[in-house]
Amino acid sequence: MAQGWNGPRVVPALCVAALLLVGCGGGADPDGETRGGAEESAPAEKGSAGTEGHAGEDGSGVGDDGNGDGDGNGDDDEAIGELPDEYTFTPNPERVPTTAERARELTSGAQLEPDIWWPGLGPDDPYEVPGGWSVLADDCSWSRAELPETVLDSFTRRYLLPASDALGEVRATVTVSAHRSEEDADAELDEALQESFRCPEQELGAGQRLSGLMAMEYPEEEVLNADASVFEMGEWTGPDVEGSHPHLWVTSRIGTVTAAVAVRGGAGHDDNELTRMAAEGMARVLYAIELELT
Repeated sequence: MAQGWNGPRVVPALCVAALLLVGCGGGADPDGETRGGAEESAPAEKGSAGTEGHAGEDGSGVGDDGNGDGDGNGDDDEAIGELPDEYTFTPNPERVPTTAERARELTSGAQLEPDIWWPGLGPDDPYEVPGGWSVLADDCSWSRAELPETVLDSFTRRYLLPASDALGEVRATVTVSAHRSEEDADAELDEALQESFRCPEQELGAGQRLSGLMAMEYPEEEVLNADASVFEMGEWTGPDVEGSHPHLWVTSRIGTVTAAVAVRGGAGHDDNELTRMAAEGMARVLYAIELELT
C-alpha cells in the first residue's frame, strides 16, 4: 500500500509520535468498531489501529502477562520502553485460523477488558457485537452486511468512558478480524486507507457524522508491533452533542489477523489524550493476538 493523506487538517506531530512510541495497531469503524462489528440497534461503525512497539515485550505499556500489571515472567531488570529494531514475530501455523470456529476463538480471545485498557472505562450498549461487517456505500454512508467470503470471523467490543465534571463521554471500539489469507487482510487495510480519500465526510447513521477525514499508511520500518498499520483521524459530530470532537482510528495486521481500535472523544478531551488511549488499547490487542497465534 502507498501512504497517503486527505483533508485540510494537519495531524499534530505529537499525536503521531505518541502512536509510534506507545505502540498500537489494528482496524475499526468510526464509532470505534471495525468493518465487521455493529448492530442494527446502533449506528454503523468503522474501526482499527496500530503502529510501533512489540506489544508487551518492548515496554509498550503491556505487562508480560498481557494484563499490564507487570507480573509476567519477563526479567524485571529489562528496560521498559525499549523498542525492537524491527518486527520479527512469526505466527505458529498450527494456531492460524482456518475455520470459523477457530477464528471466533481468536477474535473473542484477543479482546480487552474495559478496566485493563483505561481507568474508568466500562462496557457500552451493546457491549459485544459478533459477526457482521461494516460497508461504506457509494453515497458515503455506513451500513451493516454479512461477512465477506474472505473473512472467517470478526468480533467487536464497544466501550464507554462516562462524562464527568467538565469532560464529555468518550466512546471506543475494538474489532478483531480473522481473514483467509494475508493478502485478504492487507486488502482490508488498503480499503480503509482509500475510504477516507473517497469519502472525507461519512454518515454513520443515527445522526452521527465524520468529517475532515485524512489517513496515512505507516512506513514499514516504523511499524514495530505489527506487519502493517494504517492511521485515520478527523472530526465527529452527533445528536445532543455540542460542537465537533476528535475521531481517531488505527488498523493493524499481524499475519492473517487485523485489529482496529477507534476512539471518539467528547468535550474537554484533547487529541493527545485520545491518541494515547488508542495507542495503549492497540498495543494490548496486538499482544493478545500474538499470544493467540503462538
